[in-house]
Amino acid sequence: GNIQVTAATYELLQDDFVLERRGTVAVKGKGDMETWYLVGPRDGQAASEKSVSESGAHRSERDGTATAAPLPAADSPAGTKATA
Repeated sequence: GNIQVTAATYELLQDDFVLERRGTVAVKGKGDMETWYLVGPRDGQAASEKSVSESGAHRSERDGTATAAPLPAADSPAGTKATA
């Protein structure tokens, strides 16, 4: 199976990955959307650590998968403490 991405995702990945234009596809609930197939990393290498760290993602040492950085607590803005 192929990984299909939208135009927004294409814009984010195009510098580090090879993507193949699939064309316009009717997406239920969204209408017609331009889509691309993710082929693989450019130059046969994995995505740069720079792009992973800039996105706030963290790489797992065990399996190499990326996870999002933790979000601030819902009851207080980032970097501040909630007061009573």
